[in-house]
Amino acid sequence: MVSVVAVIIGARRLAQAHANLVSIFGRLGQPEKARQHYRAAVEVDPNLPEIHYNFGILLLSQRRLNDAAAAFQRALEIKPNYRLARFHLAHLLLQRRQNDEAIYQLEQTLTPEDAQTPRFMYSLAGAYAQSGDLPSARRYLQEARQRAASFGQAELVAEIDRALRSIRPAADLAGPNFTLFQPCAHGGRLRNRRRRQFVHAA
Repeated sequence: MVSVVAVIIGARRLAQAHANLVSIFGRLGQPEKARQHYRAAVEVDPNLPEIHYNFGILLLSQRRLNDAAAAFQRALEIKPNYRLARFHLAHLLLQRRQNDEAIYQLEQTLTPEDAQTPRFMYSLAGAYAQSGDLPSARRYLQEARQRAASFGQAELVAEIDRALRSIRPAADLAGPNFTLFQPCAHGGRLRNRRRRQFVHAA
């Protein structure tokens, strides 16, 4: 007789497989197939955060920004420490000029401190720059640089150095249309705004 635990484990694995296929078909540019697997995954286990995160990435690729934000928020309801979901939600908020909320979301990505922290900190500096708070932007850039150097992330250090050189104490940089940089997530790097990062459920 199959135990209840075995059934639950089997359902979770099936949902994870569908979540992975959302990612795969999203990368292949087949959104309808990705959507079919999203619906299938939700039917099996709606509480798997990777389902909603990967669907959010798919929606971003289709420029359905409000729906993408809702998907990231759902992932965070299930898994509050889902850092990539917070990161992408924050950048959607930045596009809406909701700078304070974006800064709050990005601040939550700084812990636990690990090799990803410098990249999230770099992004937080960009949010402060967009808000016009250049002293905070500069401070977080400097902290991000120090941590990136400690992890041997030479490419990120160089990118931060360029950002630091672009900040100067001039009033014309602090207007509502000023954006210093908005690094984005892909393959462990927070760089290109047009490239998105799917995750595979383990």
